[in-house]
Amino acid sequence: MATSGAVKPTAQALVAFNNASATDSVRLVENFARALLKGRVEAAAGSSDSRLFDTLLRAMPAVGAMAERAAQAAGVEFTPPPAETLRRARESYAGKLLLVKFEKDDLDQCTELLAAVAGGAARGGGPPPTLLERPGNHLSPVCLRLGAEALNGVGGIAPSLAGRLGELRVGDEGAAAQLGRDLGGFLQTAAMARA
Repeated sequence: MATSGAVKPTAQALVAFNNASATDSVRLVENFARALLKGRVEAAAGSSDSRLFDTLLRAMPAVGAMAERAAQAAGVEFTPPPAETLRRARESYAGKLLLVKFEKDDLDQCTELLAAVAGGAARGGGPPPTLLERPGNHLSPVCLRLGAEALNGVGGIAPSLAGRLGELRVGDEGAAAQLGRDLGGFLQTAAMARA
């Protein structure tokens, strides 16, 4: 969002903006893994794989807590920290800004960013930022499909487990397509206004 040097963007779009600390980001990964496993538990209901996915799903809180403690102990943190990111956004906001938020996204922080940049727009005479809300959650705009052959060997997944996992699907194709239309329309409008 904040830029350095002579290049100032005339239009920006941020989707499911998240300004979390490193420790909080562990929760993001945990939620992502939990969503994947929950879908697998439901898809495998009644099969021999059901117990495996159910066990992995039940282990997620413990794994997440351990990763969170490890991040805290290692002193890992993003630079700049979240408060500094918002301060920089408030002070350097320029151009058109579209924020896309998904209704059931508990990780989204578009509202905080909107509040930060709205004050900067008013002071600088720039256009106010736009908030667009769409149905879905944080994973909705991520549309990913991987077959067992693509999973084989990824992240240490053994071939036998990759075959048992089957196709891995994340996200919502309809939401991803709608987001593409939203972003295309925004960028086209911004380009026409610039010309």
